[in-house]
Amino acid sequence: MTDATQADPAAPPPAEASAPAPTEEKGPSKRALEKEAKKLAAKAKKAAQKVELAARPKEKPAGPATPVSVFAEGWLKRVYEEKPVQNVRSRFPPEPNGYLHIGHCKAIAVNFGFAKHYKGVCFLRYDDTNPEKEEEKYFTSILDIIRWLGFEPYKITYSSDNFDRLYELAEELIRKDKAYVCHCSSGWWFSCIYSCSNIWRRRRSKSPARRTR
Repeated sequence: MTDATQADPAAPPPAEASAPAPTEEKGPSKRALEKEAKKLAAKAKKAAQKVELAARPKEKPAGPATPVSVFAEGWLKRVYEEKPVQNVRSRFPPEPNGYLHIGHCKAIAVNFGFAKHYKGVCFLRYDDTNPEKEEEKYFTSILDIIRWLGFEPYKITYSSDNFDRLYELAEELIRKDKAYVCHCSSGWWFSCIYSCSNIWRRRRSKSPARRTR
């Protein structure tokens, strides 16, 4: 009786288990390398900028900005340069027959502001030539608006204060044959003005400069 555990000498030797083939490790991809190179370049650039900024001399902090005056440039400056004078005197001549509007405020800013810029004075001259439409509340309102805008008249005058003198000058012109008294009715004057304005409008509409706009 043979032992079952004894190896048969005629049997072929058992095959050894084959070892797995060594795997080849792959490096980073080309895209990853390019991305890393860009990061390094950006860091180097940022570091160079910091060095450059540190080497620059420190600038002094700028003071508060000075607003530019409309009287120090542009056409308002040229107005003064055409005939510069030492004592600037301007005037604002509203007609006290209603409340002021935005156009009046612009005129106030220009007339009073121009005088103030050149260290001059500005008069408030009420053009009170139409007593039928003038009221005390309009006189008061005009002065209040001027002060509300930050100005103060150098002196307040009235056109009516000069009526007598203007009448004397008109008589003198008539005597010198430089003027005449018109006896036309008010209706005739209005019709004349209306006709003249229509003629002016027609001529203006036919002008080459008007048509090319």
